[in-house]
Order: sequence, then C-alpha cells, then structure tokens
Amino acid sequence: MRSISLVTPDESMEIAALEFVQEFLEHDETTVDGCCKLETGRYSYRKWLSMLRQCACSMPEQTAASASETYFALSECGKLLGVATISPVITKEKQKNGTICFSVRPAERGKGYGKEILRKTIQIAKEHGLKKATLAHK
Repeated sequence: MRSISLVTPDESMEIAALEFVQEFLEHDETTVDGCCKLETGRYSYRKWLSMLRQCACSMPEQTAASASETYFALSECGKLLGVATISPVITKEKQKNGTICFSVRPAERGKGYGKEILRKTIQIAKEHGLKKATLAHK
C-alpha cells in the first residue's frame, strides 16, 4: 500500500466522485458511509458540495448535529480510494465527542487503505479537539 492523502472535495473531483459512488451501487451497496448521502442521487454534485461547505463552516465551534467535515482519500496518483466524515457532538458534560464514518472503494478493500484513512481521520479529529469518537464504516 502506498501513501494516501485526505483532501476536501471540490468541483474538480466531480467525475471521480460519481464513479466512486457508482462502484458501490454496482456492488449492490446502497449506502456509502461517510459520503453524506451523495449516493442517494437526491443532489447534484455541486449541490452536495455546497451542503458540505455549509456543514464544515466553523466546525470546531459547531455544536449542532449537522456540523461535519468530509474528506476524500486519494492515492499518490490521485485515484479516489475512500471517503471519511467527522461529525463532532458536544455532550452534556461539555466534552467534545463525535462520529467518524468512512468507506473504502469496493475494488480497493483488503489493501490497508481503510486503516490509513481511519488513522488520518482520527488525527484530524484530535486536531479539532475531539476526545472520543464512534466509528461507522464499510
């Protein structure tokens, strides 16, 4: 397994993102954890990006359940390997916890990418002050 990077989705990634989602659907997987419902087809890619940006705005200060940040995991050559979303929640005890959801492209599973996506996502979550996280993944 080679190095991966986590990047914020942008307009230039539309085709790669839609092909990524299509691969899940072709494997009879109707949910892509961490993809914030892009796989449902309810939103255009641009609308989806707009919603992501609204959710990510001031994430460290957010307390609402809708606050989140989504990342695409890219290989060294730019192939979209996976997706991850961090959603922080402030508990009654004022402790910042959260959920990390992620998925790895079906054709790339079993190669260690999920472990690397999770490692990098946990690092980002810690940088945002999360103390505990619950995981959801495919």
